[in-house]
Amino acid sequence: MALNTARVGSPEERTGVHQARRRLELEREVRLAQLDALNEAEPTADGVLVSQKNTVRRALIGIDKALARLNDGVYGTCRNCAQPFHAAQLEVRPLTRYCVTCQQRTG
Repeated sequence: MALNTARVGSPEERTGVHQARRRLELEREVRLAQLDALNEAEPTADGVLVSQKNTVRRALIGIDKALARLNDGVYGTCRNCAQPFHAAQLEVRPLTRYCVTCQQRTG
């Protein structure tokens, strides 16, 4: 079941959209807290801290893009084939943009 907010009508669909939004918002809050903690940490000479900050920033970008797709009504729809994802795929990988079949094709 894709969470296409453009056609959300049933209570089940609205609940699914609400749950997806809440999960993404919670994930964003966690990543922002991580970034704050990393910003307060003492710099290291080996660049590990910079790498960790970049990883968290990339995760935040992915979350923001997923929230934008949710707002645009295309969250849960493959960007390649335009087919809806199975709900389980979104549970496992909420930031994914491609269905399992297209993801396997692109490697």
